[in-house]
Amino acid sequence: QELGEKKVRRVRWRKIGVEGHEIQELMGAKNSLLSGMIDASLIEVSESTFEDVKRFLTSVQYGLKSITASGVLVPFDSPVSHNMNLVAIPLRRTKA
Repeated sequence: QELGEKKVRRVRWRKIGVEGHEIQELMGAKNSLLSGMIDASLIEVSESTFEDVKRFLTSVQYGLKSITASGVLVPFDSPVSHNMNLVAIPLRRTKA
């Protein structure tokens, strides 16, 4: 079910851990992502899923960030050589 159908107005944080099915999960959340309803998503990506995840997120105006050891979010666009957690956040903020 779409979040809008459940009358959810905003999702502040969500974790995506779907073992290689990130694109399917993101496509299911496409309308919520496009509306800016989701503030941040923690996504585990692998070498085999990173490029597709990055391409999809760019298409819905989200960018990927990594979390430094001190907890700061920094832009991430490097190749992935192992599983890692990245944060997807909107490139622009929409009013909800």
